[in-house]
Amino acid sequence: MAKLKSTLISSKRLQSGVKGPAQYLTGMDLFNGHVSIPMILVYPQGLDVGEIERSLVQTMRSYPVITGRIKKDAQGDQYIDNNDTGIDFRVSRCSGALPNYGAHNQFGK
Repeated sequence: MAKLKSTLISSKRLQSGVKGPAQYLTGMDLFNGHVSIPMILVYPQGLDVGEIERSLVQTMRSYPVITGRIKKDAQGDQYIDNNDTGIDFRVSRCSGALPNYGAHNQFGK
């Protein structure tokens, strides 16, 4: 199968305009929650990127903790600074055949 060729269409930092108080993290937060999972979504029929951006900003207003950054205070305790730093939102266009995917091939390469 041919490789997909990816072209970056847009890249921007989305912010909600909502800030919140510092949220201190527990040991369980630090061991279980400090994870990042890259995600690729495929929309062969197209996607309204503007609508996705608007809905994501609306969601961030309800959950400002997802736009903050992990920091340490003077005592070394870690917390999330809910300062609306924002999230990076990238849109790419891919050309080439789509890889096999779906319920019949969930863990394919």
